[in-house]
Amino acid sequence: MKNINIKDYAEELREEKPDWSTDGQILTVYRIPLDKLYYNDDNGRIATWISDEYINNSDKLKSMNMKEKNDLIHDFIKKSNSKESFEKTKKDIKFKGQNRPGVVLSDGRVVSGNRRFTCLRELYKENQVDKYGYFECFIIEKKLENEWEREQIKTIERLTQFGVDEKVDYDPIARLVDIYNDLIGPRKIWTIEEYTKKLSLKKTDVELMCSKAKIMVDYLNYIEKPNHFYIARAKKLDGPLQELARLYNKVPKSEWNTIRNVFYSQLSEKGDTTRDIRNLIRLYKEDKNEFNKLLSKINDDIDSKERENFETMNKTEIIDSDKLNMLEEDISNFIDSKKDEVKSILSETSKKDIFDTIYRVKIKSQNNGKIKKVHDSLDNLINLLADAVEVMNEKDKRLLIKKINQFNAQISLVFKE
Repeated sequence: MKNINIKDYAEELREEKPDWSTDGQILTVYRIPLDKLYYNDDNGRIATWISDEYINNSDKLKSMNMKEKNDLIHDFIKKSNSKESFEKTKKDIKFKGQNRPGVVLSDGRVVSGNRRFTCLRELYKENQVDKYGYFECFIIEKKLENEWEREQIKTIERLTQFGVDEKVDYDPIARLVDIYNDLIGPRKIWTIEEYTKKLSLKKTDVELMCSKAKIMVDYLNYIEKPNHFYIARAKKLDGPLQELARLYNKVPKSEWNTIRNVFYSQLSEKGDTTRDIRNLIRLYKEDKNEFNKLLSKINDDIDSKERENFETMNKTEIIDSDKLNMLEEDISNFIDSKKDEVKSILSETSKKDIFDTIYRVKIKSQNNGKIKKVHDSLDNLINLLADAVEVMNEKDKRLLIKKINQFNAQISLVFKE
């Protein structure tokens, strides 16, 4: 589709102000046959899914025609939205029509309105009614052929992608992929300041998202799964990344590269990862000695795993012909079954040490909190006492002395025990 001009297939409908317009600009809304359009694989959500399905089989994706690729991404868009919200949009379009235009490029790439496009494709397939066979949209005369055009298109995409019917289900990991691509990675097109201004966001929020994106990419590289963004999505790492980003911004890079082993080892484990990461951060802040003991044990585990992997790679195994045929027959199924697997680097001993240390430090922290409350209460009492006595009558003073005597008796009893 890259050599076509989508306007050759478009019918003008009306004039309308687009969502991204800041100067009152009015553009034409067109009606375009669904089969002339295709999904945008530069979109963060779709790119995350593609990394899941085809990162090890990119040739298969490239060999597909436009309809085959559209059908695959159609299924993903449907699954990636909650069933309730997808059906709500679909029902609205069925009975009210498409009330908000999408955005497509001049070669037919849909850069805004993926869910509306998907609902229409599904309605047309189910009903074969002509009114569902067209997508209403603005056409942008660009084709993503250079970085300047990509910047213009990304601006429009960002301003419209969190619109009325898309924002609820936009996966937080997909947004981090967008942040990395647009602000950090080798194809970045904006500075933080430019992005903040364009989208009217708080700079601190964008900086936090950048830190989360950096940690996500670093973690995937660390476990030797570069660009396997589906892992971060499948493990729901947005919460743990949020916790780590706050620490990441406060420690020197050299320090982070040392302590990250503890946190990244925990990201690869199952369970309530957000809580576990929060506890490890508390341990790092409150008891460096205990944290460093864990770090030493985890580094030993990493060294042990590397030696084990090296020995496994260098073992020679004689495989008979029957076994070889079995391997060839089942290799694709094996790859599919293992692609989401992130192996633990922790020994059972280290896992137990982490649990025990976190529990011990948590109890210690709770006890310190109780002690601090007592000291704070006494400090407040001492500070208030002189002023309060000045305004007391004799009855109030007698009552205060009685309570002080009760307090002294309680202190004597507690310390005697």
